[in-house]
Amino acid sequence: MNQFLKYIIFKLTPNLFFDKIAYLFSKIDKQFLSEIKDKQNAFVFLGCDYANLGDYAITLAQREMLTILFPERNVHVISVGRTYSALKTILYHNNTEDIITIIGGGNMSELYYGYERKRNFIVNKTHSYKVISFPQSYVFGNSSLAKLAVKRSSQEYSAHPKLMMIAREELSVSRMKDGFPGLKISLLPDVVMTLDRRLQLPRKGIVISMRNDKEVLLSEQERNDLIQTAWMYSDGKVSFYDTADLRGDNETNFKELLNTYSSAELVITDRLHGMIFSYITGTPAIILPNTNGKIGASFKWISDCGYIKFIKKDDIHNIKKLLPEMIKKKIDNDDFVNRRNNFIKMYKDLLCDI
Repeated sequence: MNQFLKYIIFKLTPNLFFDKIAYLFSKIDKQFLSEIKDKQNAFVFLGCDYANLGDYAITLAQREMLTILFPERNVHVISVGRTYSALKTILYHNNTEDIITIIGGGNMSELYYGYERKRNFIVNKTHSYKVISFPQSYVFGNSSLAKLAVKRSSQEYSAHPKLMMIAREELSVSRMKDGFPGLKISLLPDVVMTLDRRLQLPRKGIVISMRNDKEVLLSEQERNDLIQTAWMYSDGKVSFYDTADLRGDNETNFKELLNTYSSAELVITDRLHGMIFSYITGTPAIILPNTNGKIGASFKWISDCGYIKFIKKDDIHNIKKLLPEMIKKKIDNDDFVNRRNNFIKMYKDLLCDI
């Protein structure tokens, strides 16, 4: 739908109007109710139920992190499609000692306003609960719809007495403080960075994972030049893997992606989770920027790992020099383990005292 048309529709309707209607017609899930009754629970709302391996990995990593942090609790993933019925069931159960978390990622934006509205609605309905919004990138633009969305989000978030809002890079901390004045903003790395998916597989060739959507920054000519360079330095062994354009189930695709990355000498990507998948598999990677700056900002968490290299758009012409150097890079396994333990400790220090 056209962004301006969206703006007109939401401007003329009360905040969360469509979500309230969907919630009204949703039903209590009796099976889900039996699973959470008389138990200590933690919930992951807006879990990935669509073809996107970045968001699937966030869902998986968030569930694993909650299991580490709260071993006494049963962790339940609530997919996007189950938002209203699951929320109605949880509120019916009325155990305010349960912990509600909302998926991290990069959908805090007018471009993905359906997800932002659902986050608003969950926060709106759960004032009696501890709510943790896992590390997000704030990527609202300057359009009329974006300004309206920020205003409405700010109202919902600031009204919640127990909300913990977390950014996944310093750039988003600054943006959230501007967009949501008065709201305390915490900082943690993307939760997928806490995973360890290193596989001991033979490595050969280059994998290219490039965007083909509204966040792409490179021109078509720059992309073609990049592919040609990769062919030159890999003896023609170049494969392409888009982490968002997939068929089949996410679990199978994620295992395939991990094997693909772990079998590559080098990954070239302009996707944030392409960078993070390279990191958690110990795969050397050259990272290119996208339109919203979240890759460069998130790179700071792993900038000194030694096998991930971020290059700015103006430096893409230097990729011919970088390729032979990066292909030879090796992971320091002890450093990886220490960094992962530090990331997990950061989560424990912030979240275990809520």
